[in-house]
Amino acid sequence: MSGGLPNNPNESFRRRNPHLYGVQPPVRTVNQKTGRITFSEKKRIRQGEKPPTKLEADWRLHQEAFFPGVKFRAQAIRFRLANGAWYRPDLMAWMDGRMNCWETKGPKQMKNVARGILTVKFAATAWPEVRFTLVWREAGQWHEQVVLP
Repeated sequence: MSGGLPNNPNESFRRRNPHLYGVQPPVRTVNQKTGRITFSEKKRIRQGEKPPTKLEADWRLHQEAFFPGVKFRAQAIRFRLANGAWYRPDLMAWMDGRMNCWETKGPKQMKNVARGILTVKFAATAWPEVRFTLVWREAGQWHEQVVLP
C-alpha cells in the first residue's frame, strides 16, 4: 500500500473507513428510558416526494392538452418567502419568457385552504417577476385567478 487504497480491503477495513467507500456509517441511538443501544442506517439525502393529488393531476392534464408544446413540472421549485418559510407551487412552466406557477385548491371547506391562499399571496408579493395563478374546479369547470403582487 503506497498511499492509496488497498486492492482488496477486508470488511473490517471498510467498516473503519466508510468515508473512503461512499458508505454512511450506522447511527448509534441510546434509548434514555431503557439504556438500549440501537444502530440504524441514516439516509444522506431524502428522495421521493408526495404524489400529486387528483385535483393537481387533473389540472396538469388540462394544461398539457391546452398547451401541447410546454413542459409542465409538478412541485419542481421552492420559493423562499421569509426566514425559514418556503412555498412550493403545485405546477410550474416557462411560458412567453416568464415563469408561471399554479396552485390548485379544492372547496373552501377543505382543511388549510385559507392558509394556502395566503401563502400564494405572500409568494406573489415576494416574487413579482413570477406569475402566480390560483386554480380551482367548481361544477366541473376550471376557474383561474391571477394573484397580483
